[in-house]
Amino acid sequence: MKLITVHGIRRKHRWYESIPTFQEFKDNKIEVFYFDYGYFSFMKFLRKSHRDKIITNFCNFYNDKFIDSKYPPSVIAHSFGTYIIYQAMKKYDVIKFDKIIFCGSILNENTDFRPFIKRKQFSKLKNDHGSLEWFLSFTRIIIDKDCGEAGKVGFTDIPLDNKKFVLNSESYKSHSEYFLPMHMKENWIKFLTEDINKFSYNSDLLKSNIIERIYENIDQSQKQVSINSIKYFARIDIEGNYFAKYEKKGVNESDEPVQSLKFTTTADGFHDATVMNFVVYDEQNEKLQTAIEKDMNNIKVFKIFLNSHVLPKESFVLKHYFCWYKTMNLNGDTDHWSIKGIRNVEISLNFPRELLMTKLFFVKEKRVVEQLIPSKKIEKDNTITYYHKYDNSINNDGVIFYFEGSIPQTLFAERGEKKIEFSIRGRKDVFMVTKATENDIKNVYKIEIDIELGNAASELTLNQRRIMFNDGFLVVKHKKTNRIVGYIETVIWNEKKFENFEEISNFPLHFNINGSSMYVIFIAVDNAFRKMGIAKRMLIEIENVAKKYDISRITLVAKDQLFDLYTKSKYSKVKELPNFLKEKNYKSILMSKSLNID
Repeated sequence: MKLITVHGIRRKHRWYESIPTFQEFKDNKIEVFYFDYGYFSFMKFLRKSHRDKIITNFCNFYNDKFIDSKYPPSVIAHSFGTYIIYQAMKKYDVIKFDKIIFCGSILNENTDFRPFIKRKQFSKLKNDHGSLEWFLSFTRIIIDKDCGEAGKVGFTDIPLDNKKFVLNSESYKSHSEYFLPMHMKENWIKFLTEDINKFSYNSDLLKSNIIERIYENIDQSQKQVSINSIKYFARIDIEGNYFAKYEKKGVNESDEPVQSLKFTTTADGFHDATVMNFVVYDEQNEKLQTAIEKDMNNIKVFKIFLNSHVLPKESFVLKHYFCWYKTMNLNGDTDHWSIKGIRNVEISLNFPRELLMTKLFFVKEKRVVEQLIPSKKIEKDNTITYYHKYDNSINNDGVIFYFEGSIPQTLFAERGEKKIEFSIRGRKDVFMVTKATENDIKNVYKIEIDIELGNAASELTLNQRRIMFNDGFLVVKHKKTNRIVGYIETVIWNEKKFENFEEISNFPLHFNINGSSMYVIFIAVDNAFRKMGIAKRMLIEIENVAKKYDISRITLVAKDQLFDLYTKSKYSKVKELPNFLKEKNYKSILMSKSLNID
């Protein structure tokens, strides 16, 4: 909030200098601007030309200080200061205020505020008037008809429907007795700040440092470029891991080519930036080189090197992928982003549970100024996405996603899914295909490590992939012994260009339930149960999962010795990937299969 003070002709008490010292002003980050026109003699006060000059000076002062402000300031005016404010608003309808406080006003008690209210030139006016005033009755005679006894009797001609806008506060005071600090604190500061915290939120969740982080996130490259639109998408899993994909479109506004940009992210995270898997793609989905510039708890800064220079007035697209581990609390938390200077903002957050009391708070000048309720939709895997498209034409600085808890039941996994039974021709064994559970992961890991040895994914990684897309993480069990004899793990994503496994290894980061393609991360069968058609059966079942999610293309990377297996399942060679896995004595071949979606 910004506040203007306008003194009377004597400015004897300099009351306005004490205003910024009040703790409430500091707590609410209220910035005070003095319109100090100096000592104004009574003889000058009587002359219209001198009064008009001060009014013109105020209009210029307002224009200079608030020309780019989307939120009007409030004002406290005393005596002649009330006349200055009234005449300025009367002269220019673009001069607007949030709240107005008049004291010792020399305005006419019958002042008609309806034109100002209609033009929305103020939200609320408080007239502090005192019964001991004696000078005011002369102002109508010696000045003009706009003057009178509003500072003594209040504004008396207020239509009923306007009384919520113009408030009279009567007291036993004379013209200059309004400036006792206790009076100003109790009557003025409360009035000015009563709506600042009108937004309903738990301050233990929306802490002041969350708002501060918005300003740490503001793109330091904005001096060079402008961002036209941004999409903030993130998926939060049951463990509170935060997998982000932020897409921004911008233009180089400088006179020089842009070679690199910076990206800042803040959160309640305490791990190194090296584990965040920060990766950036350009519009053609080509991976860009990056470097870590700052690696501190709660804040990370990355430098992005563009593949080709962005020339002056040239546009660009960047897609940022990264993760903060165990940073969100499903019992209540916030997320935050900077949107300063960005017109088109799209927010989309996907959660494994339905949230309670979801809100979006918009921040300007380090205070909450707007509140909205995001929309929500249930995704195909029964997770919940909260989303909102926002036209930031008023240029807010940031936005905060807020929620106070979640419905405890798990929506996306382990709900007694049916088991598909099958048998192998010529054998009595019966097998079951089902979604993997957390209890299955230890046995899945045993099969993985037998095959991959030192390259095996950890139990933690396997479980993260199960949590990521449980419908696409299937196990095959021997019905009689309940032994896991094989498994297949997949991800739905928007297909990416890659040459080696490291580029895509953090699959939860790239997962998108509304993606266009399915990728088979790994398929394995226990040594004792190979060559029985179990792998082929898992491929069939995973195709059924793909069709459930309207996926028409499946890709995988095959070892050359398994090329025939996938060819028989109607997978076609796309290309060889000689660098897919290091220090391997077999070829890696990218293969794909198109599905008919009914």
